[in-house]
Amino acid sequence: MSWISAKTQNKYLVCLMALTLAAVIAGISFTTRSFGGMLLAVFFILISLLPITRLTDVLVLLSSITLSLAVGEFTIGVFYMPLHIIKPIHYSPDSDYTKRYWSKSDLGSQPLPGRHTSKLLSDGGDVIYDVVYSIGENGFRITASNSRSARIHINFFGCSFVFGEGLNDNETLPHFLHAIDHSISVKNFGVHGYGVHQALRILESTRDTKGSINFLLTAPWHAERSACIPAYSAGSPKYKLSDDGQLTLDGACAIQPIKDDFISLTLNHSNMYQLARSFTSKESQDRQIDLYLAIIGQINKLSQARNQRFIIGFIKAENAWFNGQYSNEKIFEHLSGMGIEVIDLTLAPSADKLSREYYIHPLDLHPSARANEARAKLLKQYLEKMAVL
Repeated sequence: MSWISAKTQNKYLVCLMALTLAAVIAGISFTTRSFGGMLLAVFFILISLLPITRLTDVLVLLSSITLSLAVGEFTIGVFYMPLHIIKPIHYSPDSDYTKRYWSKSDLGSQPLPGRHTSKLLSDGGDVIYDVVYSIGENGFRITASNSRSARIHINFFGCSFVFGEGLNDNETLPHFLHAIDHSISVKNFGVHGYGVHQALRILESTRDTKGSINFLLTAPWHAERSACIPAYSAGSPKYKLSDDGQLTLDGACAIQPIKDDFISLTLNHSNMYQLARSFTSKESQDRQIDLYLAIIGQINKLSQARNQRFIIGFIKAENAWFNGQYSNEKIFEHLSGMGIEVIDLTLAPSADKLSREYYIHPLDLHPSARANEARAKLLKQYLEKMAVL
């Protein structure tokens, strides 16, 4: 290459170095699904072209925009992501939960019958939990319960908190209530990601929901689910609240499931995208909670029509979650004002003061076995106080 000038050689060397750096960053971004890293890789690709093209002004403009977006992405990651659902955790590829677990039903996604492993790891390799879920033929979690000798039969409705995310079969809320008092038989209709809209749909369906009591464990953030905000709500029943207060079933949540291609997965991990999405969803939070309360009201009416007692276990949301006229206190008061029996099962004065013993891991705030046992005792005390037992 002696015929190439030193100046030209330096240009190509700079180009090669920038491209190499871009390739390394792109590889890391692909592994971690980092949108900021992808933007940074594009920035270095644009920089690599500067020495060998005459479109300098255009490339400088594009590279400046790309770098600004990358900086914004990483900045939001520092200040916003501690509150975000994306955490440095992942499921072990050996878990059934990632490959042989989910099926589609009128409720959205529902577990397949059988015994399934679920192992959650931190990105550092620490085991957060390693458990087995036993799912019955009806697609719901099995809880050992002697129904023949029982005097009270309780249907449990809710999300992963009722299901027992990250816990074995003998560590769920329904299990502990039956273990405390064998005169109570239980059915667990809770599933990961479910909300009050699935609880209502289950009661409206032909599923076996006979029982003395319908118990719903819920939190204000369930309102987003019944409003079809999260991507995992796709396919779940959609209810519509008219201006005159009428609640009707309106098909299914139409949010498209997240695709498995690199661009879709990377975008879903974009801090800017998630921040914008959260602001968009909170613009209509009051309307979402109106719908949430209307659905709970319908569950109450349906329970009464079937001569079933309806009880709510209420878990407070963090105060920072609210962005409108509602608060934990206002929702609690509204539910009580509807004539519904409501118990505070937060286990703390506020959500942010919950003791460490009551959640699985700092990276996974699902209830621990101790939390479920504590809530079961509170529910048992309430039933005794109300002369149900």
